[in-house]
Amino acid sequence: TGIVGSSSVIAIVLGILKTKVIAVILGPFGVGVSGLLQSIIDLVRSFTSFGLSTSSVIDIAQHNNEESREELGKILSALHRLTILTGVLGSLVIFVFATYFSRFTFGSTDYILHIRIISGVVLIVSLTEEKNAILQGMRAIKYMAWQKIASAVVGLVVCIALYYFFGNAGIVPVLVCVNLFALIISFSFCSRLKVRRIHISFADTFRIGRNMLWVGFFLILS
Repeated sequence: TGIVGSSSVIAIVLGILKTKVIAVILGPFGVGVSGLLQSIIDLVRSFTSFGLSTSSVIDIAQHNNEESREELGKILSALHRLTILTGVLGSLVIFVFATYFSRFTFGSTDYILHIRIISGVVLIVSLTEEKNAILQGMRAIKYMAWQKIASAVVGLVVCIALYYFFGNAGIVPVLVCVNLFALIISFSFCSRLKVRRIHISFADTFRIGRNMLWVGFFLILS
C-alpha cells in the first residue's frame, strides 16, 4: 500500500507540473483545446469500454493461483479480445461522428481532422488499461508503482518537448504519443509476469467475458 501510495503521489505531482507546463507554453487557448479533445476521448471510452478495466480485475484476482493457471490464461485471452473490440468500437464512434463532436464541442467544423486523428487513442488507452488491470489483478504491486511513475515521467518529457517545438500544433501529437508510450510501458511490465494467454474460440470469448461485461456495465451505470 505504501509503495502504491508513494507512486500515486509522485504521479500526481508530475501531473500538476505537466499541467503547469502546458499552461505556460500553450496559454489558455491551447489548454482549452487540449482539455476538450481529451474530454471527447474520456466520454466515448466511458460508454464503450463496458468498464472492462475494472470488472476484469475481480476475475483475474480470483484465479491468480497455481491451480487456476489455465482458467486465468483463458480469462486473459477473453479480456484481450473484448478490449480490442470495445476499443475499436470507441475509435469508430469518434471517427464516424467527428463532425458532430467538433460542432458540439467547439462550435465549428474546424477540428474534424484533429478529432479523427485522436480517435485511435481510445483503442490505445483501452489496451493500456487492460495491461494495468492484469497488473492489479495479479497483485504486481511494484510493477504497478513503477508503471505509474514511468508513465508520468515520460508523459511530462513528451509534453515539454512537443509543446516547446510545435506549440499548439503539438496538441494532437502529444495526445497520441503520451498514450502510446504509456501503453508500451504498461506492456513491458505486464510481459514480465509469468502468465500467458491461452487460445480460445470466439464463442468462449463471450462466454467467459460475459460476466466481466455485465459487471463492468453496471459499474458504469452506478
